[in-house]
Amino acid sequence: RKVEPKKDGGVHLEIMPYVPEDMNHAEMSYHTAWGKISLSWEKIKEKIIFRAEIPGAATADFVYGEQKAQWNGGIYEVEL
Repeated sequence: RKVEPKKDGGVHLEIMPYVPEDMNHAEMSYHTAWGKISLSWEKIKEKIIFRAEIPGAATADFVYGEQKAQWNGGIYEVEL
């Protein structure tokens, strides 16, 4: 949703996925000067699994409904 460069040369991301009722899966990736950003989600029964890859020079705020997390560069998986 938002990519904001930081003064230290890194980047801060705001990740707020939208999950429509009539879809079961979505994924995206975007190549930036800081590295690849990717996000996917998948509905499995009554749960949603989010997977994200954040470049090493990045930080991110993940927000989905009431669920919030702060991430540094790395690979993440969240099950809600």
